[in-house]
Amino acid sequence: MLEKRLARAKKNKDEKQINAIFEEIFNDYSKLVAFIISKYVDIREDVEDLVMDVFLKFYDAALKTELKNIKAYLTVSAKNTSINFIKAKKGIFIEYDDNLYFDDNQNNSSYNDIIKTMKSILSDEEVSIIVLKVIYNYTFNEIAKKFSMKPSTVSSKYFRAIKKFKRSYKE
Repeated sequence: MLEKRLARAKKNKDEKQINAIFEEIFNDYSKLVAFIISKYVDIREDVEDLVMDVFLKFYDAALKTELKNIKAYLTVSAKNTSINFIKAKKGIFIEYDDNLYFDDNQNNSSYNDIIKTMKSILSDEEVSIIVLKVIYNYTFNEIAKKFSMKPSTVSSKYFRAIKKFKRSYKE
């Protein structure tokens, strides 16, 4: 039923109706999506973020193609999003403390200060990628293997994180 209403609203290019249908879909299925995600992810904030990710992906997909079964799409998407989240979390994250080894103590202290600042702005994954690339001179391929990602993904995350850090650091 919702599928046909959505298809009709898209065909008529009725933005108000499309948004109303998306809101109805969100209200009808958000608890189901959250339940599925919570089978994989324990932290409530992460579950809430992933629910939003699922619905954003759904919104994009629904605008581009005709979906035959909204519930099936959302449940599969919730499961896949959860699994991808877990894979990303299983990446190797470096613990940052005074154990980093550098040639002189002044460099050690300044690197640790920079890392602490980065951790207040960036995710652990972003900080890990930057540290491995900049401090330990890993290639994107080597980092990709550690995080079970594609080198292009690591590269994108690296450059986005650098940009994000620069933008926040200037403020």
